Amino acid sequence: MRDITIGDAKDFRRYLQGKLAEDTVRRTCGIAKQFFQDAVDRRLISRNPFKHRDLPTATGAGDKSREFFISRDLAKRVLDALPTAQWRAMFALARYAGMRCPSEVLSLRWTDIDWARERIIVTSPKTEHHEGGASREIPLFLELRPYLEDCFELADDGAEFVITDYRKMDSSYGTLLTQLPQLKSRRQCFVR
Repeated sequence: MRDITIGDAKDFRRYLQGKLAEDTVRRTCGIAKQFFQDAVDRRLISRNPFKHRDLPTATGAGDKSREFFISRDLAKRVLDALPTAQWRAMFALARYAGMRCPSEVLSLRWTDIDWARERIIVTSPKTEHHEGGASREIPLFLELRPYLEDCFELADDGAEFVITDYRKMDSSYGTLLTQLPQLKSRRQCFVR
């Protein structure tokens, strides 16, 4: 560790840039920065080679070039192309309720939905460590209700979770959506 220089850290970052997306490069360099900072704190090394202005690390900003607004028209086209009620509910929960997918969407239980009061309790695994961040209450939006009702009608008796079919996937849901045959054949209709 003592032999690693700022130049080595820059070379490592350039190496990653040729192989990975910029967000992944930033995140990886951020982890290295934390690792070396811990070594500095423990006085194992005198300086952190990843703590340099020419080595931007994870900022949480993400790749802004990939962001765009999902209009109602585009949302309808995506929903029309999705193959199952649960896929449609996952997309609708993200689009109309602003829920994080998959963490908040997969945490949603039928007991979290108050149909009479038109409210949903959203459990948030990503923010539960912050005071008051374990859950929040949101409206059961008019646009969302039919997709949840469809899932409710199809749910097994005693089902706990709203989404049951896609709980053990080891991939990005966005990537999975683009790989669905129903969407591949309609990809041209989703171009911004």
